[in-house]
Amino acid sequence: MKKVVVMGFVFMMCVAMVGCKKENSSKESKQTGSGGAAAVADESGNYVVNGDFETEDLSAWTITNVEDVTEDLGWYDRETDATSGKGSLHFYSSGNVAFTVEQKLTGLPEGKYTLSCNIQGDGAVDPDIYLYAIVNGQTFKAETSLVGYTTWSTPVLDELNITDGDITLGIAVNNGPGGWGTIDDFSLIQQ
Repeated sequence: MKKVVVMGFVFMMCVAMVGCKKENSSKESKQTGSGGAAAVADESGNYVVNGDFETEDLSAWTITNVEDVTEDLGWYDRETDATSGKGSLHFYSSGNVAFTVEQKLTGLPEGKYTLSCNIQGDGAVDPDIYLYAIVNGQTFKAETSLVGYTTWSTPVLDELNITDGDITLGIAVNNGPGGWGTIDDFSLIQQ
């Protein structure tokens, strides 16, 4: 009987500890998707998987909602908020906005590449928004901003020299309260 009581007590302590861990982890970044894919170019030569966000399947992307502050962050199906087609990645928050959207590609042919994406929106308050690429252990950035509804900014990184076949690409959005917008049409093309 004592053994059952002790085991029950140990079980209850483990449950309590896991509950505390979950409570504390709510302030950490929340991620979705695996964010990785083998490099295969589509008919236009673009290596980014679902870079146009035309499918709701975001599993090729790692979306990190930093400290879970961005209230609305996910797939959006609205033609007026996309640069092509109907799909895009939408974000909004009455408070601060802080997230990254990234994808890792492996097995790329050696060579130079151009990376770009499109972003539109408004509510730019102390924005720190940039397209980025991690190539051969080095990080490259192209800054951009939110300049108005359907006024698209297109940050570009040229001359990305990939020698080991791998790239991590993405966009980081950090903005004060009330920022909103959409991201669309990531493109990685070999030059």
